[in-house]
Amino acid sequence: MRSSFAPGDKVRWSSLSRWGLLVLDEVGLDVNHDDSESMKTRKAIVEVVRRRYEAQLPTIITTNFSFDSLNRN
Repeated sequence: MRSSFAPGDKVRWSSLSRWGLLVLDEVGLDVNHDDSESMKTRKAIVEVVRRRYEAQLPTIITTNFSFDSLNRN
């Protein structure tokens, strides 16, 4: 995700909230660290998923991490 969208690029991130179907592949690889960029990326992903949920838009998320592992971070 970092290579495609900078965490502070609000225009690009907000555009993800409007697509008909969004697939977030390998969630956790870029955000499973404690650095400030990972924190910004995590917050951006949460915001996009929240907006899509509220708009009742489908979102597919794939990851190799367990739910517990993602929940801790």
